Amino acid sequence: GTRYPSDVKAFDVIVIGCGPAGIGAAVELKQAGVETLVLEARDRVGGRAYTEKFAGVPIDLGAQWIQQSCKQNTMYQIAKSYKVTRLEYKRSPGAEVYADSKTGMYLAKRMGRAEKATKRALDKAEEFDLEGPDISFEELLVRSKARDVAKNLTGISKLVFEAGLQFEADSEGAPLTDLSALWRQYEYDPLPGPDNEVAGGYGALIKRIATENKINVRLGTKVVSVETNKDGATITTSTGQTLQARCVIVTLPLGVLQSGSVEFSPGLPKDLVSSISNLRMGNYNKVLLYFDGPFPGKLGVKNTKKDAFTGNANDIEWIYFTGKDQFKFTMARGYDRLTGENIWMFYTHPQYGKQMMNLTDELVVADAENLLRLFLNRRRTSPKLKAYQVIRWNEDPFAQGSWTHAPVGGGFADIERIAEGAPEQHLLFAGEHTSIRSVGTVHGAYMSGSTVAKAAQKLLA
Repeated sequence: GTRYPSDVKAFDVIVIGCGPAGIGAAVELKQAGVETLVLEARDRVGGRAYTEKFAGVPIDLGAQWIQQSCKQNTMYQIAKSYKVTRLEYKRSPGAEVYADSKTGMYLAKRMGRAEKATKRALDKAEEFDLEGPDISFEELLVRSKARDVAKNLTGISKLVFEAGLQFEADSEGAPLTDLSALWRQYEYDPLPGPDNEVAGGYGALIKRIATENKINVRLGTKVVSVETNKDGATITTSTGQTLQARCVIVTLPLGVLQSGSVEFSPGLPKDLVSSISNLRMGNYNKVLLYFDGPFPGKLGVKNTKKDAFTGNANDIEWIYFTGKDQFKFTMARGYDRLTGENIWMFYTHPQYGKQMMNLTDELVVADAENLLRLFLNRRRTSPKLKAYQVIRWNEDPFAQGSWTHAPVGGGFADIERIAEGAPEQHLLFAGEHTSIRSVGTVHGAYMSGSTVAKAAQKLLA
């Protein structure tokens, strides 16, 4: 067997990163009786799945939805076993509206024609026979004449149609002009099923899994280098500490891998390095606002048109922005009906998410507050903004972005290559950026960790 100096603790497996992928790997390895240590640079577990109390209410600052809720989704099954797959409303769910800064707000349930046109346009683009090299998804919409399906739409319907296309950018964390057409056209078999929200927070669920499984984790431990040889690996931390392992599972986010903050020696295989560089992290951020009371009854922008929303501000749960407004914030969610507190969460358009790197928190908050008051509150002095929080995942050194997508030239072949890792160097990789069926999701990350843990056991055998 492998021999190490007697004063150096050797582990069968060291997992780098204690986000969902690292936790998934650690749980699997512990159940198999494999001696494992997880190293996490942050002072907490969970990575981009992080729940924090804001105005006394648990809010997900990162991942928020269990997507693809189905039997094959391990995370959904765990959430069901914990009975946390639904949020309990203090009152009935609020209205969903589309907002146009010129004419007001419209009930989303009356916008079915426009929403169906968006789906037809996306289908037309994704079924278009793209010959030649990859192009952007925006260019694909142009070439396929996908927007022609909406040529008879006018007014708010036309705006809702285009907003639907921009929601696709939202879901990828990248503007349509930056997104690979071939990535969108790739025929893979995603897990089926709807989205589910987690009572108490998705980040809290991930933390609970780590805690209840008593995984062996060292927080505040930043890895700076991984040196491999024929027997295993030596890991060095930022404090100069060295640790030995027979196998290493790397669950660092794609953005961190790309940053080069962890040095691999010898270097990773060239095709693996190439695949890591071919993908991108999204610029998807959130802004939280907390007001000291409810908004007055009268809305900011009056709407007398057909299908208008004419209720009270606090009857609204979701606002979907259209026109130029959507390129700052695609949507905002009101938590009043869930929590009894006048809290709003804004979701950035990826274009604005990137621009935020040059904006102060105060400027970003002003953009969000002004937009909200435009629609909901003509009496701008009441209620007062009591607290705010700006979440910047693309500026977080241990995330460096929201989740993975492919720019022009990148694709699922790169995800497959990263998932293969470098087993000849005792290195395996896991994370949402290695999940073909569930890229960009927490459950994709968690399940990739479980899968790679099984591969690690084979390497150790």
